Amino acid sequence: MTSDPDQQSAVAKRLRRALGASTMTLDELSRRLQPLGVEHTRSTVHRYMSGASEPTLRWVMVAAPILGVRVEWLATGEEPWRISS
Repeated sequence: MTSDPDQQSAVAKRLRRALGASTMTLDELSRRLQPLGVEHTRSTVHRYMSGASEPTLRWVMVAAPILGVRVEWLATGEEPWRISS
């Protein structure tokens, strides 16, 4: 998505916020991603959340709706962050 280290850590921060606001655990998110054809192992998702690795845009596009947040927010921080019902 970006090579800017500050943006990478911002993506990780937003991912942690989204998971924290959901009712899911890290393991459950990993399980829900598995059939969708994106990186899904617990260790991969943990690396994304810690900022050690950066998720691809495709991963963000798949994970955002599962987490109940907008793709634009997870990728860039553009508000609002939650998906409107």
